[in-house]
Amino acid sequence: MMAAVSPRVSVIMPCRNDEATIEAAVRSVVTQQWPDTELLLCDDGSTDATIARARRVAAGATHVAVRVITSPRRGAAAARNAGLDAATGDVVAFLDSDDLWLDGKLATCMQLVAEGADVVAHGEEWRGPEGVRAVRYGDMVDRTVPLALSVLRLNPFSTSAVCIRRTVVERVGRFDESLPSAEDYDFWLRLVLEPGLDVRFPDAMLGVYTLRAGSESSRVDARHAAMLAIGERFLPRIAPLAAVPAFEGLRYRSRIRIASGVRYLGSGRRVRGALLVVGGLLQWPWRPEIVRYAQARLKRTAVAA
Repeated sequence: MMAAVSPRVSVIMPCRNDEATIEAAVRSVVTQQWPDTELLLCDDGSTDATIARARRVAAGATHVAVRVITSPRRGAAAARNAGLDAATGDVVAFLDSDDLWLDGKLATCMQLVAEGADVVAHGEEWRGPEGVRAVRYGDMVDRTVPLALSVLRLNPFSTSAVCIRRTVVERVGRFDESLPSAEDYDFWLRLVLEPGLDVRFPDAMLGVYTLRAGSESSRVDARHAAMLAIGERFLPRIAPLAAVPAFEGLRYRSRIRIASGVRYLGSGRRVRGALLVVGGLLQWPWRPEIVRYAQARLKRTAVAA
């Protein structure tokens, strides 16, 4: 039974020239029917009808307070930070303007928060040119090691699938605007280093993550550099949690080389991509986190059959 006064949820949606997708994203928020919601549209210098379309969709939702925060183009990290600075809710949730929430997302997450969760990271449907895939982020977590070490080895957080108590956000800080990419991963690593957090990974598919075909080569360059910088930042703090700390640097850099190599292949830079993938595999050929995730997916498939 819902309490007489429900906690307020601040939904932070960064956007820039997203008129093609923002109506569906905003509609997926206002149809949640959570009784006290604020939607912070953090516009990063749009020059199209993004904000006008978002306002039109949200106009009839009396339970959602819509605020627009405008700024010159500074990137997604700065846009999210502007939303965090303006948020008044007890819980913060993020939604990118090309992703969606499914029915019941807020009710499910807020029930877990009421039970004591500090962070909720639910499953998502990944939709792209090759179809739809259900991704349960809890399957990516190695529960035999500390959560921070597991997240260093394999990231189980998707920005549009996370709800966090605002008191926790204030302890963690803001997204690092100095990073050229992957500022969300930097934020998650700082998050899981906070002591005593109750982090829940419900299996429920409560959102849709939109996959795009291919990647711009310049963006892959930026992400590769950022991920290596993040490794240098966090390995000294997290590697000592491992049974053999000296291996964690090799393991991390191998993962980044393989992931970047795959992205380079997708952007058309095949030689660069192949060299990184092969180099990464040679550097650390043992991929237990990938095997564990594949086994979890196969187990679910067998049960469903």
